[in-house]
Amino acid sequence: MSNNFPEFDPQRKQLSRVTALALLLMAALYWYGTYPDMGAALVFAIPPLLMSILVWIRRPTANLLAGVLALLWFAHSVMTAYVSPQHRVWSLAVAALCVIVIWSVSWVGLKVRRAKRRL
Repeated sequence: MSNNFPEFDPQRKQLSRVTALALLLMAALYWYGTYPDMGAALVFAIPPLLMSILVWIRRPTANLLAGVLALLWFAHSVMTAYVSPQHRVWSLAVAALCVIVIWSVSWVGLKVRRAKRRL
């Protein structure tokens, strides 16, 4: 029986580590940035933390879900940076981490798509 998923090559393993690390940093920034409000801290810090664990243990749908959630977090952080100047640095740091997550989960698919075009 053939496996539809390609073997987990070293580049994908390294990109998964980058994704997990960026998600952990994002969780830490959300926890630090919303600390006085524990409800917001839990809502914004727990999902990146759980996603980093799922990416680290290589769940098949974790990269897709991390990318989709990173798009939402990116939009939220850009809106926060625009609305409240006192949180601008924190929000732009989260936006940069979101871009890293989106890039790292999309890289393998973009590479395969580019290889198919060359054929």
